[in-house]
Amino acid sequence: MIRRTVLLTAVGLLLGGCSSMQQGSAIAPSVCTPGVCKVVVTITDSFGWDGIKTDPEPIVIGQSQLIQWRIHDSNSEYTFASDGITINWNPGQEFDDPKLLAAGKMFSWHDKYTIKDKFKYTVNVRNRNGVRCRPYDPVIHNQ
Repeated sequence: MIRRTVLLTAVGLLLGGCSSMQQGSAIAPSVCTPGVCKVVVTITDSFGWDGIKTDPEPIVIGQSQLIQWRIHDSNSEYTFASDGITINWNPGQEFDDPKLLAAGKMFSWHDKYTIKDKFKYTVNVRNRNGVRCRPYDPVIHNQ
């Protein structure tokens, strides 16, 4: 009985220790450097729930600047749709001057940085046949 209690206590301590290590090891996202904030879009499964990823995620902004999304070079069969990056909540035109560039491989918006908040946006891409992929909804954080 004593052995069993000691074993259960040890297992509980180990599991509790792993849990606290995981929570404490999270790395805070870094703020984009001044100038152009470059975001890489990677597509691994155009119709899967986790098929599109952005890096960095979230995009953390600390001043007025251009945000530029580029589809990763290995994804040659994908381009941004005409509405490639859609800002879902854009009060007072916080984001302006959207542009589809580089034969559909790049999309940009200017972030005025007048409102400190989190803004969901949608990534819209299509495959070489023009079929839209499942959209992805990450976040821009003006802090």
